[in-house]
Amino acid sequence: TSLQRDLSHIMEWIRVYANQPLTVKRVSDQFNYNPDYLTRQFKQHIGMSLQKYIILVKMTKAKDILSRTRRTIKEVAADVGIQDEKYFMRLFKKTEGMTPTAFRKAFYRIHLTNLKE
Repeated sequence: TSLQRDLSHIMEWIRVYANQPLTVKRVSDQFNYNPDYLTRQFKQHIGMSLQKYIILVKMTKAKDILSRTRRTIKEVAADVGIQDEKYFMRLFKKTEGMTPTAFRKAFYRIHLTNLKE
């Protein structure tokens, strides 16, 4: 259906624009949907809320940046379209169960251990 096609386009668009401040309203406007309708359809077809998906994509991108670069937490937050560093840190901890700094340290330890083997 056209809705399912739109949903896959929306998911791809969110991945492409994850470096920008994204809201459910911005995504809905971009694809000419009512925000409430899109949120319901997204949850029904994808299995998570649109808001949660936006955060998931941003946190996945943040983990990639944290593991590959020495960028500051503030820079990483900006890289995923979040201007408020404290909010980014709370969001990261809530979704990943650890702070961005702890994630980076854990990642480097794992990486170094793997290199030695």
